[in-house]
Amino acid sequence: MQKKLLIIGGEGNGGVVASCIEDMTHRYDVNEWHIAGFINDYTDSVLEYPVVGKTDDIARFVNEGFFFSFAVHPIEKGLVRDRLFKKMTIPERQLATIVHPSSFIAQTATISSGAFIMSGCYIGHHTSIGKSAFIKANCSVFHHSKVGDLAHIVNGSTIGSYTEVGRASDVCMASTVLTKVKIGDFSVLGAKSLATRDIADREVHVGTPAKYFRHVE
Repeated sequence: MQKKLLIIGGEGNGGVVASCIEDMTHRYDVNEWHIAGFINDYTDSVLEYPVVGKTDDIARFVNEGFFFSFAVHPIEKGLVRDRLFKKMTIPERQLATIVHPSSFIAQTATISSGAFIMSGCYIGHHTSIGKSAFIKANCSVFHHSKVGDLAHIVNGSTIGSYTEVGRASDVCMASTVLTKVKIGDFSVLGAKSLATRDIADREVHVGTPAKYFRHVE
């Protein structure tokens, strides 16, 4: 029996989740999830799916046995993301863990509840992917690395070995984090940037090599 899924978000990252599940169903015959609709506070529909409720309604849907994919990941809004996620108090057992079948996941990797891993990704051995982390297409996370809860890694990015991406941080499109570099909580590595040294909590770094740009408010 398919699990009833509600996607929390809009047509951006929420649409990414929906398209991933559609592809899994139609091309790979993976029928684990039925998209029952979206949770969204601002609109009545997302793409071709209905909005069935607002974030304040989540407790009711939890009691009705729905699963949830948290897809609220605007860039440089990690603090907002974190507060919203904590407010929802969704049980871990009802966070939908979604991994596209074209991705490679090492047997010794740990994928936490609610994590989303899009197509064409590589997750190396002894790597940890945090709760409701969001990894888009064609990303690589090499061995012995840690991606924190609610972290957001955008298409085509590479996370080197023995690295750490902090809670609710963003690694933007086509960026690279070198081996043993740590990105702090609620921080941002800009698009096409190269992190060669640690990034402190709540900082935005951009460029090649990446340099401090501003503080995250």
